[in-house]
Amino acid sequence: MRRLVTILPILFGFFSWAPAQNPDLATSYYHFSLARMHELNKDYAKALEEYDKALKADPVSASLKIEYSRALWLAGENSRAVEECKKAIGLEPDSIEGHHLLGKIYFNSREEDLDSKALEQFEKVLKLDPNHQEALFDAAQIELKNRNYEVSASYFDRVRKLDPTSVSSYYYGAQALLAAKKRAEALSVLEAGLRYSRDIPDYLILLGRLYEEEGESAKAAELYRTGLKRSLDPRLMEGLAQSLMSLEKQDEAIPYLKKLLKVYPQRLELKLELAKAYRMDHNLEDAKTLLEEILESVPGHIEAGFELGRIEAAVGDRPAAIKRFEALADSTKGQARQFFRTELALLYSEEGRYPEAIEIMKELVEASPGDEKPALRLFYTYKQASFKDEALQLAESLKEEYPDKVYVNIAYSQALAEVDRMQEATQLLLDRIEQGDDAELLYGAIAQLYMSRSDYSEAQQWIEKGLERFPDSVRLRFQLGAVLERQKVFEDAEAEFKKILAKNPEDAEVLNYLGYMLTELDTRLDEALQYILKAVELDPYNGAFLDSLGWIYFKQNRLQEAEEHLQKAARINQFDPVILEHLGDLYTRLE
Repeated sequence: MRRLVTILPILFGFFSWAPAQNPDLATSYYHFSLARMHELNKDYAKALEEYDKALKADPVSASLKIEYSRALWLAGENSRAVEECKKAIGLEPDSIEGHHLLGKIYFNSREEDLDSKALEQFEKVLKLDPNHQEALFDAAQIELKNRNYEVSASYFDRVRKLDPTSVSSYYYGAQALLAAKKRAEALSVLEAGLRYSRDIPDYLILLGRLYEEEGESAKAAELYRTGLKRSLDPRLMEGLAQSLMSLEKQDEAIPYLKKLLKVYPQRLELKLELAKAYRMDHNLEDAKTLLEEILESVPGHIEAGFELGRIEAAVGDRPAAIKRFEALADSTKGQARQFFRTELALLYSEEGRYPEAIEIMKELVEASPGDEKPALRLFYTYKQASFKDEALQLAESLKEEYPDKVYVNIAYSQALAEVDRMQEATQLLLDRIEQGDDAELLYGAIAQLYMSRSDYSEAQQWIEKGLERFPDSVRLRFQLGAVLERQKVFEDAEAEFKKILAKNPEDAEVLNYLGYMLTELDTRLDEALQYILKAVELDPYNGAFLDSLGWIYFKQNRLQEAEEHLQKAARINQFDPVILEHLGDLYTRLE
């Protein structure tokens, strides 16, 4: 905000201190009035001519010299403007208008070495008038530029107290606080000024970004929506799309991203974001098309390559995904390379290539001291490969290194259970519950230990203990339904699943489980089909869901549809014994 000095003199008032040189006040004021008129028309050459005439008629008027100086400044004659302003101050040393104008001329010159001179003038103004709003604001801007962030923020705060509607003081004050690493105060300032700034995109974007960084994506989205009602600024639309993506509302983000791409068709980051949204929305074909367009423009685009690799893995084309991640790992260094190597190890594991997966994971463990996550991935790869001794040895060392990590304790309990040390495994998790860890998670983990040994009645007892403490736990309720189904108490199992669906009709895991249970019972197949179709609609590349759909079609003797979906399931989960069994039954019937 750069506001010009405005002087509204009462007729002849600014000549009141003229010395005894018999100034021609009438003539001076006449030419002054003509000068102001030319200024309003931005004809500065004529304005300066009239100011010269006014000053000849009254050569020692400080106020007239200030006005003349301001006109010179507007005409771009900074050196002369400074000279005349200094003369005016010489005539009247305590002239607030003179010091403020001189400071503005210095500040607006954009010369670094004049900032200190500008600040000196603004400070003189503030000594004469501590509540001079413009001088406070200008001083705040210089301090912000000079990285004196806390001083700058204090000046902006004083401006806000004088004028609570000063939008710029909220905006720049928040920036000063952010630079001073006072994020909470900055957020508070921006929220306080929001009532005056709902029409200002830059303000909304800054506040929205802060909300996002604080994990308040819902607030950011609402802010951007409000802004878009007043302004179609594409930046607000992009902010809204990003917030919706953070909230995993990709179906709502997609229309905004498509509109943005029409405005900016060459922006690859928008194409990438839309591709991510399509992938999250399970529209893999459109996602793949966009990613291929990006890679055609920029063959080495890392993020696009990563997203395409994820899609290849999702549709069961793991060889292509492995090849892609190998290339990405070879072309990057540091954390990026470790990230791609991790993805590669997981793909090797899914392919049953355990030695290769384990080799990479060991490398990642060594490269990540103090981080238990790579070691936990290695542990579960050992389990998947049925390397019980290696899994137990690793879990013991993890427990020793990270004794208070919940997931480390769960992993160690699973390793103990694998070697028939169930009492130790259960007690380990009970001890964590008593020490205040995530009890809901741990009750489920204890139940899972018994379920893995087909001890369903014991598992049920632990789930019910957990539900006594956490009656709204979807995780535990789902486990209860599953353990009842395993004990063939089907009506009770169905009742538990329907309790979950009553609160969330789009819980795909529950829809699939309930549909598959009814399919296995050969009962209410039409109803079961609707559950499974809904699950597949929600997650069309889930191998387990596709297997359920293929299996119910098999039960209904719709063999062609059964084959299509079972083959797709097998491509995605190629080593799943249930899927392979279902395919075998299908091919036997087709013979």
